[in-house]
Amino acid sequence: GTIGAVSKVANFNHPYVLVTNSDILTTLDYEDFFKDFIKNDADMSVVTIPYSVNIPYAVMETSNNEIISFMEKPTFTYYSNGGIYLMKKEVFEKIPKNEFYNSTDLMQKLIEDGGRLTSYPMRQYWLDIGKPEDYQKAQKDIQHLNL
Repeated sequence: GTIGAVSKVANFNHPYVLVTNSDILTTLDYEDFFKDFIKNDADMSVVTIPYSVNIPYAVMETSNNEIISFMEKPTFTYYSNGGIYLMKKEVFEKIPKNEFYNSTDLMQKLIEDGGRLTSYPMRQYWLDIGKPEDYQKAQKDIQHLNL
């Protein structure tokens, strides 16, 4: 899974640990990410990628076939997992040893256990380069990024 291998680490030297997927190209401001993590007293923070969806028609809210409200041509913003995580080292105790375990499993476990999971909305460049066409895009983009 995306985070299960971390259970192989016997001991972390620092109280906070950064974990990132290896197929991401980003200009994330890591210092700001860390400051936000501390300010929010998070157990775990996830870089989130905003996606806006424009609906070209009125969206109806209904109840028993009655329209109770509507929004004309709304835009909805959703936040996706950006594959970059900052955690207190104690959070890693929740990861089962030697098992397939995704970062989303860890997030769910943290929520269920009453931990503080926060979102850090991405404001800089971010690209998942896991697909060949995205890798090709990264090859072009990197020439113009200030890394």
